[in-house]
Amino acid sequence: MRPPANRRRSAASKEGMRIIVAAFLLAASAFAQSPAFEAATIKPSKEPSGSSHWNSRPGIIMLNGQTLKGLICLAYHMKTNQVAGDPKWLDADGFDINAKAEGPANESELLLMLRTLLVERFQLVFHHEQQIASAYTLVVAKNGLKIKPVEGAAGWTGSSSKGRISVRRITMANFADELSRQVGSAVTDLTGVSGGYDFTLEWSTEGDSSDVLSALFAALQDQLGVKLEMRKVPIDVLVIDKAEKPAEN
Repeated sequence: MRPPANRRRSAASKEGMRIIVAAFLLAASAFAQSPAFEAATIKPSKEPSGSSHWNSRPGIIMLNGQTLKGLICLAYHMKTNQVAGDPKWLDADGFDINAKAEGPANESELLLMLRTLLVERFQLVFHHEQQIASAYTLVVAKNGLKIKPVEGAAGWTGSSSKGRISVRRITMANFADELSRQVGSAVTDLTGVSGGYDFTLEWSTEGDSSDVLSALFAALQDQLGVKLEMRKVPIDVLVIDKAEKPAEN
C-alpha cells in the first residue's frame, strides 16, 4: 500500500531540508577552511592617484595605493581587462593594506589569504564568464622560430628589467604570461611549439609608451622569430556582482 500523499510530501520536504542544510554546512566548512590572515588593517590610501606598490616577506604583505581592481588582479592572477562589473569606485579609490599571517607564509599563500580578505572585508561576490574579446596572441613569425628547444630539467628560471628579459628553459606558454606583464594585457600562446628555451630578449625603452611597445614587437620578431597579434579569443573574465568599501580600521 502506498503512503498517503501528505506523508509523501512531508518525507520529500524533510529530504529537501536535509540537502539544504548539508549544502550550507559544506559551504560554511569550505569558508572556514579558507586561509586567512591573523590580523589585517585596511585604510583609504593617501598615495597619489595612479601610484601603487606592494611588497611581501614571509608572513607579511603590505599594499599601498591599491584599487579594488588592482587587488583582485593581484589575488586572482588576472589582467586588468579580465575584471569587469561595478562598483564605480572599482578602479578609482585606493587602499592601504597591512596584513600578517599566523606563521611564515610564502607569497603564494599570502595571496590566497588576500582572496579571503577581499571576500570578508570588501564583501566581494563575483562569478567567472568566458567572453570573446580582442587580446594579444603569441604566434610564430613568417620566417619561422629563431630559437631552438634545449635539454634540461622541467621548470624555468629568469629575470626581467627595463627593456630586457633573460630566461632559461621557458615554455612559450610561460613566455606569453611574462609578455602579458610587459604589455599590460592578457597574452595567449598560439605558437603551437613545445619544449623549453634559453634566450635573452632586449629592446629600446626610449620614447613614449607606444615607442617602447613598437620596439618590443620588433625585437620579438628579429631576435626570437615570434610576434604578437591582436585577435578575437575567448578569455576568462571575473565579473563582480557585489562589493562594498570596507570600514576603516
